[in-house]
Amino acid sequence: MRTAITAIALLALSCAAGAQVYKCPDSAGKITYSQSACAGGTRGLPISGGTTSGINAMSQREIQRSMRPEPQPQAPQAPQAFIMGQGGNAPTSQEIKNLETSASSITKDKKERNFLKAEVERAKAAQSDGEKYTAQDWTRINEAQSAQSRIDAKDRQRAREAAEAVHSAKGSQSVRQQIEADRQAEDARVAARRAAAADQAARAAQASQPRIASCNGPGCWVGTEHLKKGSDGTYYGASGACRRIGDQLHC
Repeated sequence: MRTAITAIALLALSCAAGAQVYKCPDSAGKITYSQSACAGGTRGLPISGGTTSGINAMSQREIQRSMRPEPQPQAPQAPQAFIMGQGGNAPTSQEIKNLETSASSITKDKKERNFLKAEVERAKAAQSDGEKYTAQDWTRINEAQSAQSRIDAKDRQRAREAAEAVHSAKGSQSVRQQIEADRQAEDARVAARRAAAADQAARAAQASQPRIASCNGPGCWVGTEHLKKGSDGTYYGASGACRRIGDQLHC
């Protein structure tokens, strides 16, 4: 700014005195004004003297441009993360739509999609039933929703439980009842899967027991091994003590 003002003053004085002013560009393209020829043999453009109004319009525009600050590059703006419930205690309709989009993502597993679908219904209930959640509550809920994209399944499960704990404490009666019903249904599914696994293991163990080929008075044959029958009905052989159940020996 000071350089530009000095240049304008120099032009005005020179024009008033009838002298010439030289416009001298340097190697970087920066323009300076001088009453003498440009330094270093640089070829300059003389500006004719006269009155201030006689300064050509192009030079005036260049001086004005030199006074303007150079535009600074703008840093890219980070995208705004979706945070539900920050506009108030109840999520907005747009926030619920965003959550519905996340719940329909094919990149998530069934459990994660079901959780997010349930979160959609809980958010709608927060709108209509008037539940009161604090900003801290919504922070925990949003963290749980975001955690459904994590790689570790245990992390995703812990996050779901944390969100459900908030809803169980702050949600309406219908929300709390639904969470409890979902929890009982999940417990029943887990128990059924465990029972099925135990039954499958028992069947596999039974199938692995040796089958009796034939029996005589003192014992039974299993393959090439003969197991002797004791007085208590137990069969003894290389496999140890065995009990006969149907056509199998359980050792």
